[in-house]
Amino acid sequence: MPRGDELEALLAATALFFCPTRGQDHPQRDQLQQAALQLLAGAVTGQGVDINSAETLGDWFTQQQLNDPNHFIPQLNQHLESLIADHWVFDPGRFT
Repeated sequence: MPRGDELEALLAATALFFCPTRGQDHPQRDQLQQAALQLLAGAVTGQGVDINSAETLGDWFTQQQLNDPNHFIPQLNQHLESLIADHWVFDPGRFT
């Protein structure tokens, strides 16, 4: 996906959300969380946000509502549905 695309940030937020909520017992949880943080860093820099300022980063995260799974998970589902259409390889209902 292109740098700065909204989908990039939605994927990163979802990965960060699922690491502690669904991956707490996964043996590679720390590596998965690190990968999620790298996704987020890419999304942030792609949107022109200064990743060296915790305040700016926090403000951006909140403004994008990436701290609210009730917002970003439906947004991600909507993006994926438009990209994938009816070519899912698994039941998308299990994602939510």
